[in-house]
Amino acid sequence: MKTQLIYSIDSSLKWKKRLKAGLSLVYQVQKETSLYVLKIVPFYLGPDNWRVNHLRRETTLLEMAKEVEGITHLVKDYGKNPKSKCAAILKEYFEGKSPEKEITDTTLQQKLQKTVRQLHSLGIADFDICSTNIIISPDKKTAKMVDFGSYLRFSSHNSHFKAYERQDNKNLDDLFKPIVW
Repeated sequence: MKTQLIYSIDSSLKWKKRLKAGLSLVYQVQKETSLYVLKIVPFYLGPDNWRVNHLRRETTLLEMAKEVEGITHLVKDYGKNPKSKCAAILKEYFEGKSPEKEITDTTLQQKLQKTVRQLHSLGIADFDICSTNIIISPDKKTAKMVDFGSYLRFSSHNSHFKAYERQDNKNLDDLFKPIVW
């Protein structure tokens, strides 16, 4: 089933493994010698359901944030595909895993803060900063933000933007604070 679905989206992709469950089907796929992430939203609820819109929002952000460091970038937008009855995007694959506890490396903190500042400079805020949306490389020297279906776009002069900007910064800071029981 999954290999047929992937093949119907792009016959040059080879399924490797399922990455995570959520609003969409997320697979690690291979094209030639490179690994990618394929996010698929089936049309279970019709081609304009909120899950498809969630994926479209992520695509829009990734197109706006082409130059932002610290995120997994869009490789290809497959759009809505009536043949395969789904919408799909192909993104960069970043090897690593979500942090299981607070992040203590100040260099990683600074890199993620830079990413958040770059997104804010584009008027993008409220993008669900949490441990499940961050991947840290096995050598723990690099971190990337990976899921952007939830965000808001503002003029940077908008008073609501400032509140979301503060919340994003607080959410990021919380990832670096030890949990007190």
